[in-house]
Amino acid sequence: MSEEGHGRNSPLAAGLLKFLDVPELEINFLLRKVRDEVRNATQQKQTPYMYGELAGERIFLNAVKSMALPCDRLAAERGGVGEEGAAFGVALGDIKVNDAVAACSDATSRFPGVSRFHYQLGRAYRAAKDYTSALASYQKAFRLGDAPATYALGLMYQEGDGVGKDPALARFYLELASEMKFTSAFVSLGLQYELGVGGARDAGKAFELYERASDAGDASGSNKMAELLEKGVGHKRDLKGARALYEKGAAMGSQDAVINLARCHANGIGGRKDVAEARRLLERAAESGNSAAKSILSSLKPGGKESATRWTCGVRAGWTGNCGDGSASA
Repeated sequence: MSEEGHGRNSPLAAGLLKFLDVPELEINFLLRKVRDEVRNATQQKQTPYMYGELAGERIFLNAVKSMALPCDRLAAERGGVGEEGAAFGVALGDIKVNDAVAACSDATSRFPGVSRFHYQLGRAYRAAKDYTSALASYQKAFRLGDAPATYALGLMYQEGDGVGKDPALARFYLELASEMKFTSAFVSLGLQYELGVGGARDAGKAFELYERASDAGDASGSNKMAELLEKGVGHKRDLKGARALYEKGAAMGSQDAVINLARCHANGIGGRKDVAEARRLLERAAESGNSAAKSILSSLKPGGKESATRWTCGVRAGWTGNCGDGSASA
């Protein structure tokens, strides 16, 4: 039985009121803090005990993850995966640096245990080209188990963005982000395995990673998986399956997939030949500002007759040979 105490509330009620509003305090830790508070308030005369069991999942009575703070509005990644509660999104180049750094510095100060604020502060610093501070913030978020920050670290070391290029360290972080099921990491890590960057080359592993990305709804993952299927690298060659994946990637917004799909239509790869549809796809990509589509269109003769310009699959760097049915000309 709880003592009445000397104020308005009993020691137990006072302890609960003290900790109920603490953000990101899991209920088991809340109850432990209340227990310690009651023991201190009663000079060890009372020790509350908990009977029964809580569910296996973690429970937060005042979860910051369900809140949107100014830091979220100013620096959250657009469409970011793993940013629970981040209701807003802004492209890196559109971040208002001074406002974002101030807001996210305040958020990390108030909620030092919430990884997404450290990650978003890192994005703000990166937008400001303060790579030293960005790296430090990403590392803090990484130590708190943040998947986007882990991926960001991998990219920094892969691209030498403010740090020395280190392909092996990049692969280390990308592997960790992949284990956290961060979708973008599947594609970046798959490319490393495909090209043998930062470690051993393994086309089969690359194919598996691209497939995981595609299954998760990543457009570039569908395109990269299709390229390997078309080439018969890392998996048995399947032109019809490759074309279907190009269609999937194109529908989800991958410009590389649009161009590869156009090439399939132009050459009859994996299905019927339809030069008019190939041209339409290229024009659509060109209108979106795709330089590769513009270049291909400029090589085509008026009236729909194609030149002998070679047109290869694998628009991104990594493979420049013929693909599909062996004919790379459009």
